[in-house]
Amino acid sequence: MKHWICTAFAFSWVLLGVLPACSAQQTQFVTDASFTATATYTEHGQVTLAERIGRASNGSTFMDFLNPDGTIRQSIIQDVPARRSITIYYGSRKRYHIDENRPWHAYTTSEWSAIFLRAQRTMSSNPPLGTRMESDLILYERRETHDGLTTTSWESPDLGTPLSYVVTNTQGEVQSEYKLTDMQRNEPDAAHFIIPAGFPSA
Repeated sequence: MKHWICTAFAFSWVLLGVLPACSAQQTQFVTDASFTATATYTEHGQVTLAERIGRASNGSTFMDFLNPDGTIRQSIIQDVPARRSITIYYGSRKRYHIDENRPWHAYTTSEWSAIFLRAQRTMSSNPPLGTRMESDLILYERRETHDGLTTTSWESPDLGTPLSYVVTNTQGEVQSEYKLTDMQRNEPDAAHFIIPAGFPSA
């Protein structure tokens, strides 16, 4: 379901030459817009995935995929200045893997806001798209329909990632949801971007 949501929102952003920020895994690389939050995915009323996510002021991001007991089972660090992605595996087989030479670009907050609002103006919807305030942010509504499923998300141009989305079918029944909670607009702990000591390379 998450893959479809990214695909559904991709067209408007591709026209502008950027990736859609349609899930925690597509948090945009934006500088001076640091935050941490908990991302929760729910399908048919059941929580299927919980993540702790964040972005540093240099645009780098991290995602900690959580076990049901709250411990980390896997982390992904997207190191923007070094243009590398680091995947860290926890549990009985602790290890890490690095992908080098990633084609990433970090936007300033003003650059990303301009891109976002330009893309927003290209969208037409009935009923009209709305705005609302949440966590001291102005959120813009985005709505896409594909194969009988409608995805409605609320995203801030100042944050570079959606705060929530809901997917409904033609009967209006909720199929899946995504929501950020525990939002903190501050610099994440530097430990989130470091390979833990004692982890061997995969």
